[in-house]
Amino acid sequence: MNATPKISVIMAAYNVAPYLPKAFDSILAQSMPDFEIVIVDDCSTDETREVIGSTANKDPRVKPVYQERNQGVGVARNTAIDNASGDWIAVVDTDDWISDHRLQSMLTVAEDHAADLVADDQYLVESEEEEPKQTLLSHGEKGVELMTAQDFLQRDAPETKGYGLLKPIMRRALLNQHGIRYRTAFSRIEDCLLYSDCLAHGAKFYLTAEPMYFYRIKRDGALTQQFDGLDALKLMSRGQDIIEEAFAATADAGTKQAVEHRRHLINQSLYYREVLTLMRRREVGRAAKRFLGELAFAPNFMSRLARAASRRVSG
Repeated sequence: MNATPKISVIMAAYNVAPYLPKAFDSILAQSMPDFEIVIVDDCSTDETREVIGSTANKDPRVKPVYQERNQGVGVARNTAIDNASGDWIAVVDTDDWISDHRLQSMLTVAEDHAADLVADDQYLVESEEEEPKQTLLSHGEKGVELMTAQDFLQRDAPETKGYGLLKPIMRRALLNQHGIRYRTAFSRIEDCLLYSDCLAHGAKFYLTAEPMYFYRIKRDGALTQQFDGLDALKLMSRGQDIIEEAFAATADAGTKQAVEHRRHLINQSLYYREVLTLMRRREVGRAAKRFLGELAFAPNFMSRLARAASRRVSG
């Protein structure tokens, strides 16, 4: 490996001892050897530190950082970026794994297109299973394409498996030049906000339709907390404030329209979840007041309610 590696794979670890060996194995088996792994343990209470230490002793490309207190995924990833030396940053979650040619393939796309970020499709793997049943991309992507800020925002709608789940490689110089880091106040949508910050600073974001990342969903105890629908939407609404501020001065007409439409979708989903929550609590008066407060959302509410009832009947 060169003194300065091409790629720094960054990992944030918290209580992932059963999953970490598979993640490590998939990275260390890459077809290109010119990378380092900067892994930050976020004060795990299981055997995660032992797994990290054992792997680092066997391969000098693994560079551990141990935090003395649990600070969350955003802080851990920022610490990893600050300790990285590669030209590119590649995020791999510690309970996921990647194809053996992923780093080389994405680096080739980045160099061929003078990209700042390159993301691939993902295999979505349910919980403790090993075989994927679906992939993430759902907009008919083929080959390699430029993804604009407008595209990204339109494809990261609320209450979907949106493109905020993507795990691109990112040009480290871009992050450092603009002081872009994960926003540590957001423990679930930090990826989406980081990519939005990059795009707002003019980053060229390319997407390849080949799935090379295996994303494990719904694992108990993950660094990315699980929220119920309403809590997730409230957090997304706060994140949308950040996105609106980021694009306020730089966005073209299409991007501004996408920003506004995303806000509309978030508010629409919040309305549905809030009314439904109040109904379930049998707070009829408050539910009626909320329902009547924004009647423009009522048709969507009734449509969603009917679909949910139909699913329960057919299921």
